[in-house]
Amino acid sequence: MFRVAVGIGVAIVLVGVTVAGIRLFSNGPVAMLPGGPMSGQLVSGPFPGFEQPPGGLIELQVEGWRPSSRTVIGFLHEGNLYVPAVRAESKTWPELVLANSDVIVRHRGNLYERRAKRITDSKLISRLHETVPDTGRLTPEMFVADTTWYFRLDPR
Repeated sequence: MFRVAVGIGVAIVLVGVTVAGIRLFSNGPVAMLPGGPMSGQLVSGPFPGFEQPPGGLIELQVEGWRPSSRTVIGFLHEGNLYVPAVRAESKTWPELVLANSDVIVRHRGNLYERRAKRITDSKLISRLHETVPDTGRLTPEMFVADTTWYFRLDPR
């Protein structure tokens, strides 16, 4: 029993060290694990030739006293880039974005500064629910109006 407890403890420490290393030393997120600041060439203006990303996933860096990045769903609707936060209340990044709307999107190795604006218009939210791409991980039933926040990412 003692060996099992020690083994579990060692595994927990190793996972913690790995996650901390990714956050501190990575060039952005690693799969679904949040990472540190992203690198790339900073480009202003619109996304040239932006296409729906594979699986609907993009890399988003939330600014603040300690920038952090994560992989999120991103999709186009009527020419605008949107990012949903499913079960937003249970995540930290949507609250961080509300506190500081400056974000960075990495697309094809380039960094684009954006300003995130939370969408509160119920008609637009209904249309966005219908537009969210199928990522294979999230089902349409998960995009509930009360718990999913949408952010439009406008150029700064």
